Amino acid sequence: MNRELAPLIEVYWDLELERSPFGGLIVGDYRYADRAEDISREAEDGYILRLESIADAAAALQDSTLTRDERITRGVMVEEARGSAGELRSRLEEFAVDPATGTHVTLLQVNHAGRN
Repeated sequence: MNRELAPLIEVYWDLELERSPFGGLIVGDYRYADRAEDISREAEDGYILRLESIADAAAALQDSTLTRDERITRGVMVEEARGSAGELRSRLEEFAVDPATGTHVTLLQVNHAGRN
C-alpha cells in the first residue's frame, strides 16, 4: 500500500469507529466500546472538518504514485468522506418531519420497552 495513502485510510477508519462506537462493536473492534456516540453540534462540526481534511489530503495524492487499486481505494474513501460530510452539513436531523420515524418515535419505543 502506498506509504502516503495507507495512514489516511487508517485515520479515516479510526475516525469512523470513534464517531460510531457501536459500529466498531459490530465489526469486532472494541477500542471505543467504553463510550457512546457524541451527538453534540460541536462534535458533529469537528467530525465534518476531519472528514474534509482526510478527503482533501487523499485527493491531493498524485495519481502517478498510486497503483490502479490504490486509486480506486482512494476514490471510494474520498467520496465516502465528502458524502458523509455533506450529509452532516445539511443538518437533516434538525428538521426531520416524518411522523413514522424520528426521536419522538424512538422515545415512545424506549418507554414502551421499559414497561415490559
